[in-house]
Amino acid sequence: MLAAFECDDDHLDKFAYQSHFGTLISMHHPAEVPLRLGTSMTYLYDFGGRWACDVRLERIDPVDRTMRKARILDSYGEAPEQYPGTDDREA
Repeated sequence: MLAAFECDDDHLDKFAYQSHFGTLISMHHPAEVPLRLGTSMTYLYDFGGRWACDVRLERIDPVDRTMRKARILDSYGEAPEQYPGTDDREA
């Protein structure tokens, strides 16, 4: 998620979804979510800045044993600035 939005990995984050009983479940790693097609969850990054993204599982591809870590398969539009109005360049 952070790579897709070009964000630093320097803030707390969590995933949350609603169980089939209607309870809001929060976790800090998406592997803890019972993934089924159509599963929706919210990703919250930077609890102070409150960057929230709605995420839905659209498909599950066959296992690729050569893939060592998760990667971005598709991206749409431009990522917003993480810290708008600041200049990240060194002086």
